[in-house]
Amino acid sequence: MENNPKMQTPRKYNRLIIVSASILIFLAIVSCQILHTPYLGFVPNAMPKGQVGVYYYAIIKIINNETPAGEFSMTAGSLPRGLTFQRLNGQDAVLISGVPQESGAFHFLLNVWCYGTNHSGQTGTKDYVIPINP
Repeated sequence: MENNPKMQTPRKYNRLIIVSASILIFLAIVSCQILHTPYLGFVPNAMPKGQVGVYYYAIIKIINNETPAGEFSMTAGSLPRGLTFQRLNGQDAVLISGVPQESGAFHFLLNVWCYGTNHSGQTGTKDYVIPINP
């Protein structure tokens, strides 16, 4: 049967169909990941200016998340003395507030991860600077 030309043709087409189907599945998976998992955004883009001895507050929210935020954390840098960092209950946001006790430009890196359910958990990182005037 191997020498039968009628039997060889379907095998070539079967291989072509299997390879084509595999490529289509791969492209569908990649396009879903690209199109349906937007990058996390951070609002505001820059922190407001503050002044030593004057009450300061800023709320940082994440946007484009498909699932709730799991955790916000500062992984580098620091806030000026007198300011605190706390998660706002029931919101995908943090509050930075207090009365700054020192002037300068205070850099910190904010990391966020979101829960993964039907989507893999999103993550995001944003570098912020809080300028505090004397």
